[in-house]
Amino acid sequence: GTPSEIDSALSTLQLIRLRAIEYDLGSYLYPQFLRFQQTSAITYYYTAIRHIWIEVGSKTYLTRQTGSALVILHYTRDNYFESAYKPLTLTDINDVDYTTGITLKNHFDLDPNHYNTFLVKPTAFSTELPAPLRIQIENTYAPSSIDDIYIGTYHHKTLYAHRCFYALYSDLTGGSAVVNAAAIGGSYRTVTWTSAAYTSTFNWSIVADDIYRLDGRWYRPIVHLFAAHAYTDLHFRLKLHQSTNILQVCDPIYADPNYQYLVFPPLQIPPPHLLREKPPNALEIELFALKEDGTVATVTVDQITLLPLDPSVFLDGFFGVVQNETLILDCSRDLVSTRQLASQYETISHNIKGGPLTLFPGEFN
Repeated sequence: GTPSEIDSALSTLQLIRLRAIEYDLGSYLYPQFLRFQQTSAITYYYTAIRHIWIEVGSKTYLTRQTGSALVILHYTRDNYFESAYKPLTLTDINDVDYTTGITLKNHFDLDPNHYNTFLVKPTAFSTELPAPLRIQIENTYAPSSIDDIYIGTYHHKTLYAHRCFYALYSDLTGGSAVVNAAAIGGSYRTVTWTSAAYTSTFNWSIVADDIYRLDGRWYRPIVHLFAAHAYTDLHFRLKLHQSTNILQVCDPIYADPNYQYLVFPPLQIPPPHLLREKPPNALEIELFALKEDGTVATVTVDQITLLPLDPSVFLDGFFGVVQNETLILDCSRDLVSTRQLASQYETISHNIKGGPLTLFPGEFN
């Protein structure tokens, strides 16, 4: 090309380099991609490039006037290429497949239509490496908005059960059971105590089969309170123990009276015996409460969830997703936004903590 065309091409490469730098600094929205086709006029494949360095050949000052310039582009990239997103078939707890989205509740109970989990079977996708997900969540519930969102994924070659991640009122001991149609599972457990020290409230005994299923991984315990409390000095902590042997004690958390969820620090469920020649001993998760002033207190619990953290993401909301709005989490670009129904405009509504969420090949996800 002419000297001006060569200068224009070099300027374009410099612009790509500067955008990649700004993207890494958080001041430019889009990463820079290397794109190619295996065959003309078919699917494009992409990989993000960064740390770009442009090396101009030492003889360029001589060849520039004759219409050529040697330029070497150095960069680092991900160890995979992406193509267009592919819609996934999602399977519910009743083994029913959905190809255009699935309806989830914010809890699981014994009603076959109440669940907050789905399965992606190994036959539903094809990849050789963990594949990043794009998740779209539409709020179809008019009375309230969706604020904070926790998403955990569990991948295993053979396990596709979900029950081991939940404890309903019937799985808990301590206090007394109360029937109430508004509770998760139709009942909750309630306990009342008077003490200025940490007091045991509820126990969840995890049986041997579920210990195998939980696979020695890390989980975030989330406790749902049937009724909000009004205390400003209430704290909780969890203990994991095997008989009288204490295996782990979570740091205490403050029970905010404005919320009906208790979100605990991560907890590792120990793996079964290494030789697997004997069944593992049962484990217990025990919930302790402390009311600082020592006066009488009552709490009600109807579910405990173990959220898998391998991998997981927490979407910390500062704007709620109202009815008919859609939250979009794009894990390949580490972006999240909310799309409004009427205008189709997108707003940033959440901070991303954790991730990225990926599908693992050859496994149930």
